[in-house]
Amino acid sequence: MRILPVEVQFCVAQKVLLGVTPHEAGSRFRLSLVVMVTPPNSNPPLTARFHWRNTGHYFMRGLLVIAPTIITGSFLFWLFEKVDHVLSPLVTSPGLGILTVLLFVVLVGWISTFLCIKRISRRVAHGIEHTPVIGFVYTCIRDFFEAFVGNRRRFTHAVLVNIMGDDVWFIGFITDESPAIFNLDAKYVSVYIPKAYTMSGQLCIVPRERTRPIEHINAADVMKYAITGGTVVILEKNPEPAKLIDIDSAKTQV
Repeated sequence: MRILPVEVQFCVAQKVLLGVTPHEAGSRFRLSLVVMVTPPNSNPPLTARFHWRNTGHYFMRGLLVIAPTIITGSFLFWLFEKVDHVLSPLVTSPGLGILTVLLFVVLVGWISTFLCIKRISRRVAHGIEHTPVIGFVYTCIRDFFEAFVGNRRRFTHAVLVNIMGDDVWFIGFITDESPAIFNLDAKYVSVYIPKAYTMSGQLCIVPRERTRPIEHINAADVMKYAITGGTVVILEKNPEPAKLIDIDSAKTQV
């Protein structure tokens, strides 16, 4: 907030104005005021010309540009180093290790499509599942990956769910359309509610009428919006294209 001396000229039509009585009605007089001026935007617009008073804004903008890039690059570099050294010391050439791992994963995926390999993998998985402790860890990891990249993806049906007040809605994902295993009616659904800035969440089983489907936004964008606390800008799936208006025809209609 800034205090600016403002000099205002009034054309008085009455004898009393703001507690000031001029000598002659209708005369012009000069009144000095001190006005408290609050600019509508406290942040001055940034231009290409450097100004020292905008140093703080330049620093914040630079931080917003550099921080995500450095953090993303550091994570990718760390992941590359870890995967590239999986076959060490058998493979020592930089980049050859991660290339070998990627080719091996593709090869395993291709071989797993064979009918005989499918049967063998099912028997092996069945044996691991019935192994104490190891079976629990194995099934949790397998179901987690299948929920995102497998044939049984779970986080594709985004909804708004009401579990408290009538005007309080949570962003969630329906993971089970009919949790009949809990002896509930078919009208109930399982909804996973992610938490912001964490990998955890909460699972709720609620009546279907307490949910509203989110169909105009991609499920990935909805998840991004939820885990970032609503700080990202998301767009609709198929926004309507801008329509061109004929000015001459519009004038004619008017």
